[in-house]
Amino acid sequence: MKSASSIPPDIGISASTSEVEKIRSSLKNSVREGTGWAVMIGFGESYLAAFAEFLKATTFQMGLLTSVPQLFSSLLQLFAVKSTHVTPSRKRIVVLSVILQAMMWLVMIAVSYFTQNVYLFVGMVSLYFIFGAFSVPAWTSWMGDLVPERIRGRYFGKRNRTIGMISTISVITAGIILHYLSSWNTWQAFTVLFSIAFVGRLVSALILTQQYEPSVELETPRKFGFIPFLKKITHENFGVFSLFVMGMLFAVYLAVPLFVILWLRFLHFSYFQFMAIIATTSISSFIAMGYWGRYADLYGNRWVMNASTWIIILLPGVWVILYFMPHAFSFPMALCIQVFGGASWAGFNLGSANYVYDSVPRKDRLRYVSYHNAMKGVAIFAGSLIGGWLGGQSIHIPGLTSAVPTGILVVFGLSTLLRFVVFRMYFSRVKEVRVQRDMPPPLRFAAFVPMQGLVVDPIIGLNRTLQQFRVRLQKIWQNVE
Repeated sequence: MKSASSIPPDIGISASTSEVEKIRSSLKNSVREGTGWAVMIGFGESYLAAFAEFLKATTFQMGLLTSVPQLFSSLLQLFAVKSTHVTPSRKRIVVLSVILQAMMWLVMIAVSYFTQNVYLFVGMVSLYFIFGAFSVPAWTSWMGDLVPERIRGRYFGKRNRTIGMISTISVITAGIILHYLSSWNTWQAFTVLFSIAFVGRLVSALILTQQYEPSVELETPRKFGFIPFLKKITHENFGVFSLFVMGMLFAVYLAVPLFVILWLRFLHFSYFQFMAIIATTSISSFIAMGYWGRYADLYGNRWVMNASTWIIILLPGVWVILYFMPHAFSFPMALCIQVFGGASWAGFNLGSANYVYDSVPRKDRLRYVSYHNAMKGVAIFAGSLIGGWLGGQSIHIPGLTSAVPTGILVVFGLSTLLRFVVFRMYFSRVKEVRVQRDMPPPLRFAAFVPMQGLVVDPIIGLNRTLQQFRVRLQKIWQNVE
């Protein structure tokens, strides 16, 4: 597969030679910028819950940490569009938002050190997410103009794959640093982690300043507010797509807060096994991302969402089955589930993100992305709160003892059912925007893509390495003779 940053001479836009070079350079820089963001995620965002636990957060406060920042940051995007009235430069909006987000890592450490107040920490995390979310509509519109449509799937597949790899390495490295430094001074351990996260995001901001922002014809977007958008949501293709994504995220986040409890409390996984499960998800995600990107360009983003959603529907039910299996099989089976889970979410996230670019007119992109993300935030907030509350209930199931996490198992079953219902209700009404070639059965690829990345690729790579080694040996032997 060609590197996503190696853009062909004809990139599918009408532009001068100098502008084409600027766009090609900017696409390379965007991959580098994404690696800085990945460092921030790996060293900082992945350990926010661990820091809250260090601050002695209650379970209620942990729930607030999960849901409140997501809600506020998503709803703020309803007002992010108006920022373009102050400055029409999307680049300026993005860079300023990213710098403010980077600064929040230093603020978190300083304020938490002097106050040790969990509610203040939740508030600062909310600001961190708000600054990040404020840049999303402008960044999405900006990248939509930079990335040519015909390579969009391959480009973002490559970009997301690189980000996933750096994020995984960062998570593991941060865990090792935290493990060793916390035995000496836990405050300083988290200070090191969050300082690295600050540097990573600051580097990301510096790279963004070097990216080219294409000139935009100032087309006046439709005066289409959020309420009118909701009233017509079932009559427009993008509206139905937003309902599908919103419904899926609500069903998914019913179960999300309960996975850690299931793994550590009821399946009795060690912290090492817990890290292995998380790492497996990330690894399978960035390996599969490149394949999903290629298939998105061949068959369309709707097809990619279709293939990946079938696995996502089944995942909670598989965890229920695993709970009743012999304990010796729990951890190996958990890793297998995470392989398919990481690969399927890679496809869903890539397909749904690219579908926004394809289905929204350029002049309305900022506004519609804001509405779409606000709906996603509400779904995540509602799903997390309801799932967390229901999972803690003791629900009577005949034949099961009180030691069984009945509330968690019921939520997992409900999550599976709702995912299927949402898929059946809305996905058939989501239309493919780009005309594609004949599409293969999505279920075949739903099972094939994870294995292609984790089994086929290593075999091919090993064979290629052996061939290169053999050629080098032949050259050495010829020189000796």
